[in-house]
Amino acid sequence: MIPNPGTAQFALSAGIYKELSTSQLLSTLTKGVFDGDAPPAIAYPYIVIGETTEGNNDLLNRFGMVLTVAIHVWSRYRGTSEAKIITNEILKRLNRHQLPCEDWVVTLATYEGANTLTEGDEVRHAIIRMRYKMSPKE
Repeated sequence: MIPNPGTAQFALSAGIYKELSTSQLLSTLTKGVFDGDAPPAIAYPYIVIGETTEGNNDLLNRFGMVLTVAIHVWSRYRGTSEAKIITNEILKRLNRHQLPCEDWVVTLATYEGANTLTEGDEVRHAIIRMRYKMSPKE
């Protein structure tokens, strides 16, 4: 019997964090990348790796997972261009890109969509949705 590898959520979040936080361009465009929540007093703009969904994607005798991840861009720039520029750079690093994931292999990484919201008078919020299929490393 093949051992059950458990969840891929942690490995995927860690891989996304590593990919985004080590980007020199994103580090010049933002004040940081955070997993879950940003510190209370962080300056804008910044990126948060947010909500994850995970489901079974087994194939015959092979374990697999399908996950979606929301990545949030927060900005106070008047207008949406700053959030859109950061979104574009995130997509260059994540869409159809192999991520470094411990114990898992990303077999599919696709962009599902994004939207940009205005929250109050000052805050712009872009939400990027990515879909991943993953298999355990052999």
